[in-house]
Amino acid sequence: MEQKAVADKVHQRIAELAIEHNKSQISDSITVSIGVASHIPSQDDTPESIVAWADSALYQAKANGRNQTCLHHTSSN
Repeated sequence: MEQKAVADKVHQRIAELAIEHNKSQISDSITVSIGVASHIPSQDDTPESIVAWADSALYQAKANGRNQTCLHHTSSN
């Protein structure tokens, strides 16, 4: 399953749970921001690089207004 499709299912399931989040200024219920990175590794890559790419995508999702998925620009899907 494509990474975006998996993330979309996570968003859907979290929304279906409708867990109240009274102190949030963003939403009345819990939401999730997701950062995705996929990469075919080379010998020079480190595990830390893909984690950093996913982290970068997560911060972009939060900066874009939260409750969404962002794919890192180097990701293949």
